[in-house]
Amino acid sequence: MFTIALAGRPNVGKSTLFNKLTRRVRAMVAPVPGVTRDSREGSCSIAGLPCTIVDTAGLEGRATGIAGDMNKIAERAAEGADVILFMIDGREGLTAEDEYVAGLLRKLKKPVLLLVNKADTRDAHDNAMEAWSLGFGEPVMLAAEHAIGFDDIADFVEKHYIPEEVKVEPIEVIEEADKANEALGADNRGPNDISSLKLAIVGRPNAGKSTLINTILGDERMLAGDMAGLTRESVGTLYELDGGRIIELVDTPGLRKRAKITEELEQKSAADALVTIGKADVVVLMIDAQQPLEKQDIQIAEKVTKDGRPLVVVINKWDLIKNEERQKLKEELIEDLFYGFHQVKELPFLTISALKQKGVDKVLPRVLLAAEISKKRIGTAKLNRTLEMALEANPPPLRSGKMLKLKFISQVAIDPATFVIWMNRPELMLASYERYLKNVMRKELDLGSVPFKLIFRGNVKANPYANKANPYARGPSKANKLHN
Repeated sequence: MFTIALAGRPNVGKSTLFNKLTRRVRAMVAPVPGVTRDSREGSCSIAGLPCTIVDTAGLEGRATGIAGDMNKIAERAAEGADVILFMIDGREGLTAEDEYVAGLLRKLKKPVLLLVNKADTRDAHDNAMEAWSLGFGEPVMLAAEHAIGFDDIADFVEKHYIPEEVKVEPIEVIEEADKANEALGADNRGPNDISSLKLAIVGRPNAGKSTLINTILGDERMLAGDMAGLTRESVGTLYELDGGRIIELVDTPGLRKRAKITEELEQKSAADALVTIGKADVVVLMIDAQQPLEKQDIQIAEKVTKDGRPLVVVINKWDLIKNEERQKLKEELIEDLFYGFHQVKELPFLTISALKQKGVDKVLPRVLLAAEISKKRIGTAKLNRTLEMALEANPPPLRSGKMLKLKFISQVAIDPATFVIWMNRPELMLASYERYLKNVMRKELDLGSVPFKLIFRGNVKANPYANKANPYARGPSKANKLHN
């Protein structure tokens, strides 16, 4: 797809423009430089043309360390774009950093539109005159916050737009009908389809979330390193598997204990990560093998399950654990997960080294399996056979002298899977017996550790006159008038 990169020094308004063009609050915006650290992609339509827009980190001259890594990521994003929107701050005027960015963009030899942002100020028009010296022609006066100057952006995109090439491949004639349908692109997807899904990777700071995504992608897309807190906002990147399945890999900010979060920016980052969990199809919880399982990890896992999201636990940095200590650590982790995370027993986990690319190939297959389970539908007959077996093995106890009668079960929703059991006295159902039923269902229906809902409803007796007026109830009525 036609790609547009937003480039400029830090805090010139790139993320604000990104949010306006994509028409969603995707990128975090704050009045401090360096909020955006990774390249973020989004879809938009400009002048009726479908485009991909990339929000990049602010480029800084002579940058080293983290800033230097951010520069490299931003430069790669600009290199891969078809056109570039180069933004400067109209309030501050031209700076040495702007000239540095201009020098980088000239080397790329790509179409560049120069935008003087914050044009709704007095100084912006005077400062725009200086921008001519950058060599990109007449600057466009822009106010990203108020969508001023967007017509000029549309004209620029229309002028340089390159439509995607449509490749037409010959269809092989095959005798078998099912193979022929597949070759013709027949849509055979059912309720268990997981052709595309959103995967959120969460955990405490410095657990290796960004490194895992970079390893899966085979590219340094996300800023990664030993320093905690490098990721400040949730950033999604599309990844295509063999067979055409699309996974959006979402890197999230590290989640610390609330008591340790004091800065406003970190509060926004934490809130952003929690929102991402609720919108994901599957969540990977990453834990540092060198740090024991903490209450914060358990709270994150409980948040995931409460939102009905399938959870995959990944223990990272396994290569840093000595061989003779690994078995003991595994046993401790199993015990901690069993007693610490009481909502789902025997929660499976994977051991990997994201940096050394060991065990990473097992992560996505486990994710796809969890997604498939959360989206599958189970036949009513099979559900009721399972319920009958559970009742025969362990009948429900008497409650207040009353016998509980569980009569029928059916599935009413997927993602998360939701089942309803009709019974005589749902208000008397014991939590312990509900857990028993869930454990039986997990085992017999192959639900594994994926969260699902079990709802108990009472019998409803249909009353044919419930929504009708009684003609003999009170007062004069049409019926009485007819008899008089």
